[in-house]
Amino acid sequence: MGMLPLEPRVMAWGGPDLRDSDRAIHVQTYGGIVTLTGDVASPATAEHAQTVVAQVSGVRDVVNDLKYPHPSGGGDSGPRVVPPAAPAK
Repeated sequence: MGMLPLEPRVMAWGGPDLRDSDRAIHVQTYGGIVTLTGDVASPATAEHAQTVVAQVSGVRDVVNDLKYPHPSGGGDSGPRVVPPAAPAK
């Protein structure tokens, strides 16, 4: 049996890490590039989701478009692209 397509592998690998309380992180894949979108509670949650996804076999890059409240309380931050996590050693 062959390997699952990338998106189901990311969702299976990330599972609970791709949920932030009642908010879901949306995952799209194209050519090994995974884009994360949605609203999360904090920058730490956005970073953690990216780190988890970057570890999935077949992921070449992660575009982190997750939004979270601005630390100064000024509302949601805009989308941001976070550089891919360093490969696990």
